[in-house]
Amino acid sequence: MDLNTTLSQNSTGDPSLQAWKQPLYVRYLLIIGYATVILLNVIGNPLVCLVVAKNKNMRNVTNLFITNVAVSDFLVGAICMPLALVDNLKAGWVFGEAMCTILPMIMGMTVTASVLTLVAIAVDRYLAVMRPTDDKISNKMTCIVIAAIWIAASVIMIPGAMMSEYKDADGHPTCHEKWSYVESKQAYSVSLFVFCYLIPLSAISGLYLRAGVRLYNRTVHRTPSPNDARHERGNQVHKLGNKARVFKMMVAVVVLFACLHLPMYIANLLNDLAPLGKPGRTVLYKYIYPIAHWLAHANSCMNPIVYAVLNRNFRQGFRHAFMPRRTRGVNVPKVTYKRAAVADQPDRVEVHCRLGQESPNDSRLQRPLPSPATLEAVNHDCSPGEPHFLHEVNQ
Repeated sequence: MDLNTTLSQNSTGDPSLQAWKQPLYVRYLLIIGYATVILLNVIGNPLVCLVVAKNKNMRNVTNLFITNVAVSDFLVGAICMPLALVDNLKAGWVFGEAMCTILPMIMGMTVTASVLTLVAIAVDRYLAVMRPTDDKISNKMTCIVIAAIWIAASVIMIPGAMMSEYKDADGHPTCHEKWSYVESKQAYSVSLFVFCYLIPLSAISGLYLRAGVRLYNRTVHRTPSPNDARHERGNQVHKLGNKARVFKMMVAVVVLFACLHLPMYIANLLNDLAPLGKPGRTVLYKYIYPIAHWLAHANSCMNPIVYAVLNRNFRQGFRHAFMPRRTRGVNVPKVTYKRAAVADQPDRVEVHCRLGQESPNDSRLQRPLPSPATLEAVNHDCSPGEPHFLHEVNQ
């Protein structure tokens, strides 16, 4: 997403605007690519918000931040992408003077809000792993942090919005940033790259690296004390497993953000800093900018897919949203809760299963551990007809 120039690739003010139009095959590819991303975006991101809103047990700090990212991504798909597609296909700026300032501001805010929210999630996950006994941040404080993120994102984008200039010379409208000094524009471009991409992602990488090492050591190398209660050890294994799954999911989200937004930042830096001649700028505006724009925009539809693949709660929530209410009882698995606890035997694991809403029974069965040195939960589907149940007790 272009943060320090407007969407218009015609920022040079060249009256021969047709020279900057893409070939026909590129335009068809853009239409197909943008239509696909917009469709996935406007379906997936509202679903993320709906799942968190409808499930009270999912309204935790991390999921509230995830909802904020979904809102930011939805704004990209609902507002920015359709206009960006038109701008890529048309020669000149066709949205008028007001949108020359508003649209780039919205685009910059959404990207900045997303990366700052990813930093907040990284801090939350870091504290959850490194300081699990500390008091957790409240949902109210989380909402305050989210509001502060959007305020900060707006402030960061103000200089670029103030420099936006709309011109309509001889029926050839253009929109571009007009800075009094070239050095000022270059400094702003570099500042955006450093403070909205490089530093946040470096901080996220450092936090996740330290938390990942700690989580790995706890999960793999933890030696349980013989005095530990069986139930307590099971709770610890369950909590570590949940943290590991959320950790993997958020790492995937950050990696996608970093990879898909980097081409846009590189294109901006080339445009503002590199001494490109007319052939170089032709390639930049005709091919590099459209592809970089699309990659950055495509990131806005990726996160719901990541959540569906790597998070069981979101996956079930998405399934319920699409599944008719009368068929849910047939297709949804009976097991709604699974928890593993290490039994007294070194090579066995005791799995506690709650058998859905239709069964009031809490049952236990034993299964071999994958490895005697591993304390990970066994992913076993519980069944009331399982012959190896130790016993059943009413809840």
